[in-house]
Amino acid sequence: MSPEDGLRSLLEPRYDMGSALRDILIVSIHWFSNILIFLIFVRVILSWFPEPRGDGPFRQLYYGLLNVAHFMTDPITGPIRNLIQRSPLGGPGMVLDFSPIISFFLIRLVRDLLMQIVWVVF
Repeated sequence: MSPEDGLRSLLEPRYDMGSALRDILIVSIHWFSNILIFLIFVRVILSWFPEPRGDGPFRQLYYGLLNVAHFMTDPITGPIRNLIQRSPLGGPGMVLDFSPIISFFLIRLVRDLLMQIVWVVF
């Protein structure tokens, strides 16, 4: 092996751009789905606590987290909640909201499908 071959092997990319793009897309899909699942979880946990009284930093934190969670998760949980309410399981007397649980499963399903598509295409 000549010195030029050694230098050439150091300068050559270790993998092609297709696999780098694939890795970036897979990690992005994974992180985005985990953030959505985390926000749905935050939304569920915050719904168990009463609204804070007074005007303090805890109230601002509570409503700040709740607003972000609602803004990011309403496009997912809202249609699911509407479907459940129209079904025989739902109705005006529905005590438990099952839309976060169904959202968890749908997010995971879509994430896995997207990751498989990215893996096959790239």
